[in-house]
Amino acid sequence: MKDFLAGTWNRLGLRGSVVAMSLLLVLIVGLQNMEPVDIDFLFWDLVEVPKLYFIFIFVVFGFAIGYLTAWWGGRKANSGW
Repeated sequence: MKDFLAGTWNRLGLRGSVVAMSLLLVLIVGLQNMEPVDIDFLFWDLVEVPKLYFIFIFVVFGFAIGYLTAWWGGRKANSGW
């Protein structure tokens, strides 16, 4: 079993291992925050949803912003800006 796990991490590489560990950490934190919270915007009382949804949404936004920033930076470097 130990050799299998070591081989899996080696195949993922450093970037894949960091992403996998980050997703595992987000999953653990998310599962510990299942209690509902109220969404109040200005004077509207919208809905009551679990914190897990907010954590998931912000993680997805963070990955998307990081990916787009890296893509845009690489694009600018290749175009001679």
